[in-house]
Amino acid sequence: MATEKLDEDLQCFHFSEASNARRIPRRVELRRAEHPWIRPSKLDVELSQTERETQELFRKFVSILNKLTPQKFETLANQALQLAIDTEEHMKGCTDRIFIAVCSGPHFSVVYAQLCRVLSKITVEVGTGPESTKKSFRSLLLNKCQQEFEKDKESDETFTELRKKVEEAATLEEKKQLEEELEEKDYHVRHNHLAIVRFIGELFKVKMLSEEIMHECIRRLLQNTRDEEALECFVKLMFTVGKDLDHAKGHGLIQQYMSRVDFIIKAGMISSRIRFLLLDVLELRNSNWVPWREGNNPKKIDQLHEEAEMLRQFAIHTGPRIGGQQKSRK
Repeated sequence: MATEKLDEDLQCFHFSEASNARRIPRRVELRRAEHPWIRPSKLDVELSQTERETQELFRKFVSILNKLTPQKFETLANQALQLAIDTEEHMKGCTDRIFIAVCSGPHFSVVYAQLCRVLSKITVEVGTGPESTKKSFRSLLLNKCQQEFEKDKESDETFTELRKKVEEAATLEEKKQLEEELEEKDYHVRHNHLAIVRFIGELFKVKMLSEEIMHECIRRLLQNTRDEEALECFVKLMFTVGKDLDHAKGHGLIQQYMSRVDFIIKAGMISSRIRFLLLDVLELRNSNWVPWREGNNPKKIDQLHEEAEMLRQFAIHTGPRIGGQQKSRK
């Protein structure tokens, strides 16, 4: 009897195994990436000596950016100054990598702006002979800021092509996949714009940009009352530089911006999310630009220890709480 049962189980097993074998393809083709990662050492073989030195410079600069924190700032800033950033190509490459780092880690915009302040003194000779001129790291950085700030996704060819593919999709499944791709692309562009606007504000705070430039940025962001992306960037910028702009001379301009914000809110042509963000700006200004919580900026280890100690002392003095009420001490 046991033998018959075992034979039945084996038959069922072989049948199940055969069914799985028919369902699972024998060979799975992996999709190749459009731009696969290649080991830098393999790429360097095809480069000239000058090109290899340039790539090595960029790798060292990116390494500094990745390690940059308030605690290590002075050491790493000195290392950046010692790099051979002596050509226009070197300065442009380093500037581009700063913006990549800003978009990847916007919370570190404070230290990136401080590093730019240190590097702003670097100048290189462009051209030869009597027509040669000097270009500074500062001027290249400001030009890059203007280009990134004025970027319009509507004129981006990638968005145009994706929208066209969505309209021409043959099946619902293909259309859904393309719409998800378009939505993801839109999210990354919006995230990058917010990061760059915050970085521009931090550059102003370290005296790399003037107040006139800040006011021009704000006016442009408030120009279209229905452009929610621009309005969100305005909120980010005001949370970054509002306090520094709202002084005796700039008080009138700030009041104009707040009146404009109030008009946009009452017009009711924006989503609830953007409306609440704009209300946060009005509330922040009414509270003398003192946020209800501290910004998410990198801190030194000593500052973190101080905050932890303050929380510990607060817990000791307030005592344990039971059922939402403080336990009495006798």
